[in-house]
Parts: sequence; structure tokens; C-alpha cells
Amino acid sequence: MTISEQQKSELQQAIVDMEVNQQELDRLITQADIMSKRVIEILNRIKGLNK
Repeated sequence: MTISEQQKSELQQAIVDMEVNQQELDRLITQADIMSKRVIEILNRIKGLNK
């Protein structure tokens, strides 16, 4: 099976798009991790105040 230049180009663009999406996911995961750590810090402070 041969693929046309247009199909090659579309595949290359799809790969680039996937890489960009992966970078965005990694960024969001990092942000979520930071936020969850902040939430835990706040909950621990609240626990400390209620003692």
C-alpha cells in the first residue's frame, strides 16, 4: 500500500498535534498536582486550628 504526499503530510500534522496535546496534558497534570498539594496544606492548617 502506498500513501500519497497529502496523506503523509496529514499524518505528520496529526503526530505534531498529538505531541502538543501530550504537552498540554502534562502541564495540566502538573497544575492539578500543585493544587492538590495546596488543598492538603489548607486542610492540615484547618485541622491544626480545630485542635
